[in-house]
Amino acid sequence: SGANVALTGSLCLQGACMDLSFPAGTLDLSGYDVRVTDVMDVDGTLRVKGNESIVAGTFSLDTNTSTVVYHDSATTAWLTNFPTRTFGNLTFGGGKTHGFGTGPANQITVCGVLDSDAPRDSRSILLSTVDGSQWYLNLAGSSALANKVDVRDSNASPGKRIEARGSQDSGNNVNWGLRSATIVWFK
Repeated sequence: SGANVALTGSLCLQGACMDLSFPAGTLDLSGYDVRVTDVMDVDGTLRVKGNESIVAGTFSLDTNTSTVVYHDSATTAWLTNFPTRTFGNLTFGGGKTHGFGTGPANQITVCGVLDSDAPRDSRSILLSTVDGSQWYLNLAGSSALANKVDVRDSNASPGKRIEARGSQDSGNNVNWGLRSATIVWFK
């Protein structure tokens, strides 16, 4: 109903009709694993470190209302391990490394807002699990990444151009607006 819940240990719901539904509020996995035999449904906010194992018979993430937030800069987030590749809103953690599987089969789609909670001096790092091989991103929504990310090996050509002015371009990126505008003063 709008509760905020943080796990203090792994959660295992086994058996018929053992569903986990989170329609609003925040569910913080806090680095713990979740195993649900039937359905796990998230319509609110899901906070993850990115090293958790999430296993469900059916995993549902509402692409209109849900937000997945990666946090804890001490832990590398492997988005390849997340049970879906389509997100509503997706927020990267500041100072945190986020690894993506390579190739179109591992494409991440963001239907809502693509964001980072990073200050400029502690950007979110977005890179491929294989150096030099591109990871794919389809932005169907909007970007709020200005001055917030350091990106390498990303191909965002399946979707909208990702505007992240002032962010770090670490090379081999397609369809990203990363450079700051140059201001020329005339007298």
